[in-house]
Amino acid sequence: MSRFSKMAGYLGKAWMSVRAFGHDERGGMAPFMVLGIAGVMVAGAYAFDATRMTTGAAQLKRATDAAAMAVAVDGMGDPDMSAPRLNALAEEYVRANLGMDSVVSSQLGDIRVEVGRKEPGRTYKVLAELQPVSVLLGAGSGPVEVHSTAYAENPKTEVAIILPSEGDFTISAAERTALAEIASDFVDDLFGGSSADTRANLRVAVVPHGDGVNVTPQGQNRISRLRQWVPPNIVSRPVDFLDRTFPWNSSTPRVTNHAAPLMPDTRTDRLCLTDRRQTESRYWWRGPAAQAFTVNYRLDQTNEWQYQYRIHVYSNNNSDFFQYIVDDLACPRARFLPLDESRSKIKESIWANAEHPSFNQRYSPGLIWAGRALSPDMRGAAGWGDPVYPLDFETDNSDNRKYIVMFAKLIGDWFLDPYGNSGSGQNTRSAFEGLCREYVDVGIKTYFLGLSTVEPDHHMMSAFGQVVAPGMKICTDGDKRYSYVMGSVFNAGSVRTDFRNRLKAIAEEIQKSSSGVRLIE
Repeated sequence: MSRFSKMAGYLGKAWMSVRAFGHDERGGMAPFMVLGIAGVMVAGAYAFDATRMTTGAAQLKRATDAAAMAVAVDGMGDPDMSAPRLNALAEEYVRANLGMDSVVSSQLGDIRVEVGRKEPGRTYKVLAELQPVSVLLGAGSGPVEVHSTAYAENPKTEVAIILPSEGDFTISAAERTALAEIASDFVDDLFGGSSADTRANLRVAVVPHGDGVNVTPQGQNRISRLRQWVPPNIVSRPVDFLDRTFPWNSSTPRVTNHAAPLMPDTRTDRLCLTDRRQTESRYWWRGPAAQAFTVNYRLDQTNEWQYQYRIHVYSNNNSDFFQYIVDDLACPRARFLPLDESRSKIKESIWANAEHPSFNQRYSPGLIWAGRALSPDMRGAAGWGDPVYPLDFETDNSDNRKYIVMFAKLIGDWFLDPYGNSGSGQNTRSAFEGLCREYVDVGIKTYFLGLSTVEPDHHMMSAFGQVVAPGMKICTDGDKRYSYVMGSVFNAGSVRTDFRNRLKAIAEEIQKSSSGVRLIE
């Protein structure tokens, strides 16, 4: 064999060995598998972090949604709330709604609120910055901003505040001052933290009551309303059964009708009226006011010092028998204030009740006239004089909210006499129950807050509990809005504190339930 043949044989064998090695896969995939697994792990880490960041952003969006709604409610309750306070509230709400997710919570950056105008309400935009960091790779990315916007509008809200107008016989001057302060603080709470004299869409009426409610128009005398709301035959008829009247210590001029300038209630600007349809078992509060009432006045057989004006009147049948027409002290000097937007006027009316008390206290007049304060039947010149208020009752097409807040001192059994009639306690109970059912039917929500010396276990055994409370609890949805403070005087420190705390809670409840909020972004 030649040398070249041998060389070719060797090269062929070498080539075959190289080809065999190239086709041998034993152990050759290990490095590639390591590299592949590492790649899969890296890709999985990125996928996990991407999913985590997406989930975190979605969870943060849910939290800012809830925060925007809550901040809008708070902001509308206090339109002058500062930006730092709004921002702090937003952060508190966002973190609370993230719950147990400590990872997203730890990645939160700046949280702030932007307030905008969108008539007739406001927008509240909560912006939260998320600064995601890779949990597995330790790498960071740029911040992500998440935001939510809520629109808030205060629905039109009407509140009638009922105040007892009692003199020293049952409520002392110090108590009346304390009650006025308590009620004034409640008005401030209704207006929120703002110092403005008005709050959008809020109107408040003040209803001072004794045996009646003085509806003499603010800033006017009583005669125009007397002639408008009382039929002419009642206004012009001789007073009661008497044929001859003359002023004290004078024989002229004669006083022959209820509109006479010398009538004591005219001279003291009192006008207490009773619906002509009223019975001992039904209280009326709906319907137009024109010609709907009879006028109250007071006859007395005594010549007592507490009367400011007295008119001698002689009997038709016995000229030696006489009585006096006197100013009706059971009709408050403090005037009813129809729904008003001015905080200062509302407080002025509250303090007038403290300064000019009446005597006797029946609960029905205050509750009835509070209903008329909120009744759309009293809108316009023939009613309270306002062409817009009272608004219609809440319907599917309107969002008008109406509330009654009634203060009371649970004393005596005066309420056992139905308003304007003399009847039984059972009839009075029926009348209260019927009145409250009607209020519930039209959506009026009532809060009752009384002062009582009767222990809770015995409260329903008292005269008030037997006659008035069953109907009142229809108004207040059982015990939901019905409460009373234990005590004997309004000016006791613990009583004032308890009243203020409860009224603050009532004001917050009214504000929150009267705030229309919806998420728009």
